[in-house]
Amino acid sequence: MDYIKSFFSKDTKRGRAVRTALQTLIAIFSFILGLLLLPGLADGLQALGIGVQATALAAWAGIISYIYNAIEGLLAWLNKE
Repeated sequence: MDYIKSFFSKDTKRGRAVRTALQTLIAIFSFILGLLLLPGLADGLQALGIGVQATALAAWAGIISYIYNAIEGLLAWLNKE
């Protein structure tokens, strides 16, 4: 159970990365949903392949968050010594 909790804890690297990725996904999907409500825009976005790019952005945000948290943890460990 502690392993599952670590995915949503703000105190673990994994948890911070997962939480940031989820927040990014929610933000991107709500933004896209708002855009799709505009008349005629849905067809234009679909023709441009914007949905694939938005998914890639969400994945990239999760990767960057994980790297940042790893560097932050490394710096905290180095400062302890």
